[in-house]
Amino acid sequence: MLLLSSGSLYNYGLNRFFGLTKKAGFSALEIIISDLWDSREVEYLNRLSRNFNLKILAFHAPFSNMKRWKTPQERFLNSLKLSGKMKVETLVVHSYEPNNRTFFKWLKMDLKKIQKKTEVKIAVENLPRHYKGGKRPVYGGMDPLKLLDFDYLCLDTTHLATTPLDLFDVYRKIKEKVAHIHLSDAIRLRALQKNEEDDHLVPGEGKLPLASFLKQLKQEKYKGTISLELRPEVLGEGDERKIVERLKKARNFVERYF
Repeated sequence: MLLLSSGSLYNYGLNRFFGLTKKAGFSALEIIISDLWDSREVEYLNRLSRNFNLKILAFHAPFSNMKRWKTPQERFLNSLKLSGKMKVETLVVHSYEPNNRTFFKWLKMDLKKIQKKTEVKIAVENLPRHYKGGKRPVYGGMDPLKLLDFDYLCLDTTHLATTPLDLFDVYRKIKEKVAHIHLSDAIRLRALQKNEEDDHLVPGEGKLPLASFLKQLKQEKYKGTISLELRPEVLGEGDERKIVERLKKARNFVERYF
C-alpha cells in the first residue's frame, strides 16, 4: 500500500499535512514522531485520521533530540508504545544516531527480544553515507546488507544512492526482510558532504531506476508498504496548490508502475 510520510512536509502542522495529503488523493500515512505533541497524542491523531479519512499505518521513531525522551533508546521504546496504542503496522527506526554509535549495538543485542513481544513490525532503516572531514566516507548503518540480523528492514532508495551499492542487487539480497520502503529519487549518486542533505526527489525526476524497481515489486507481489518520503523544498513549500500538484505527480508515478 502507498503511504505519504509526514517528513515530506515536516515544516507544516499535522492538520495541514493531513489536509494536503487528502487533496492529493492518498489514503494512508506515515507519521514522524517528534517533540511536537501533535505527533504523539493518541486522541488527536485518531481524530485527524477520522476527520480526513486517512489511515495511519506507520510511525517513524524520532531521529533528533527531544526535551522529554532524552536517549535514543527512550525515544525508540516510547515510539513503540505509541505504535502499539495506535495499532499501526510498522515502526521505522534509524540504524544509528550520529552522536550515539552505541544505539546500533543496543539494537543488535535487544531488538529481537523486543520484536517477539509486539505485533508492530520494527523496520530498521539504512541511512545515507557521509564524509566526515576526511577523504574516506563513513558508512555506519548505511549498508542494508549489514542489517540482515534484524527481523524487518526499511529500504530507503535515496539513502542507498549515496553508496556504491546497486538497488536491484541489494533488494534481491534483503527482500525477504523488507517490510517498508521509503521511496524517493536522487541525482547526487555519491556520499554526502558534511551538513549536506540527501535529495529525496519526486520519483521520476532523478537518476534512480524507480519505474523498473516498482515494476519488479509488483511482479514479485511485494506485500509491504511503500512510503513516499520527499523534501518540502522539492514539493514547493509555501504554495499549497503546487504542493498538491507535486504530490499527485509522485502518487501517479507509483500507481503507474506498482
